[in-house]
Amino acid sequence: MIRRSKSSDDEDINTDTEHGKHTLFETVDGWEKLELYMLYDHGILEVFANDRFALSTRLYGGPCTLEAVSDGDVGEMLLRSWKV
Repeated sequence: MIRRSKSSDDEDINTDTEHGKHTLFETVDGWEKLELYMLYDHGILEVFANDRFALSTRLYGGPCTLEAVSDGDVGEMLLRSWKV
């Protein structure tokens, strides 16, 4: 989910929240790992998940928030790596 409500004060600019669903698959070894790749370039944010989900949106210079939201049971998450 990408909240863009504070990315612009201009009423003519769409600052609605962008979101999409991505399902993790259960395998014989357990649940697959969520692998996110995010690219930000000149106001465009692209988010890719597990080579089968993509979300792209325009940001207008203000702050934005990226968060993962689960529709299923609440469980634990372990962040294995983060590169900027």
